[in-house]
Amino acid sequence: MTNGAETARRPDPRQDRGHASQRGIVRRLTDQADLARPGHVTRARVTQIMNLLQLAPDIQESILFLPNTVRGKDPIQEHQIRPIAATPDWGKQRQRWNGLKSNKYV
Repeated sequence: MTNGAETARRPDPRQDRGHASQRGIVRRLTDQADLARPGHVTRARVTQIMNLLQLAPDIQESILFLPNTVRGKDPIQEHQIRPIAATPDWGKQRQRWNGLKSNKYV
């Protein structure tokens, strides 16, 4: 019979390399230009996307769970959300978000 210490599984060394490479990527990204290059987007576009992090967490979650668009344009587009994200007050953000959703029947 073996004790628990002997039967404990050792971590897969491939996982360690994967985490090390992820850490290396994070270290190399020093500004938004570094983030934009691999994605083949402009610094301005990265800024636009990063600004969405200023949205209240519940609005971010709501955006993540919007229904998929089957046909045509998405009812709510990113450029419509930018002014909401630029509003520092989360309460006002929620009012504006609810207004946008109600206008788009989402």
